[in-house]
Amino acid sequence: MEYSRLRSIGPDAFQRQMAACLALLADATMSDEADIGRIERILDLKEGTLKGRVLHVQRQDCSGCQRQLTFFDVVHSAVVDAGHSKSFLVHTLLGSKYLVDKPRLVRCSACSVETPLPMWYVDSSGYGC
Repeated sequence: MEYSRLRSIGPDAFQRQMAACLALLADATMSDEADIGRIERILDLKEGTLKGRVLHVQRQDCSGCQRQLTFFDVVHSAVVDAGHSKSFLVHTLLGSKYLVDKPRLVRCSACSVETPLPMWYVDSSGYGC
């Protein structure tokens, strides 16, 4: 995947779709500071680059280790399973485009068990599914 080839839907359309998505995810898991720090480290970002970001995932516990999955697991899966480059993921999170994708299977970063169903996730700054 190449970020420059992705098509943005625009901020208004993005906000409408993400509002509908978050309404369905009333009990979503929001990343805390520690989770955001882990995302920064896996993407080789300077500490604080993602500070203040609002990152949600569908609430789901890993069926292997029972750990609650987070946005870090989405990013980890994108690197490990989908083979996305760190540069692509950084552009997706910090770039100027508004992107909506489909839910994806997510692998637990602690025990490597994959979710049985695709998960929804949202970065309210411009990326979600």
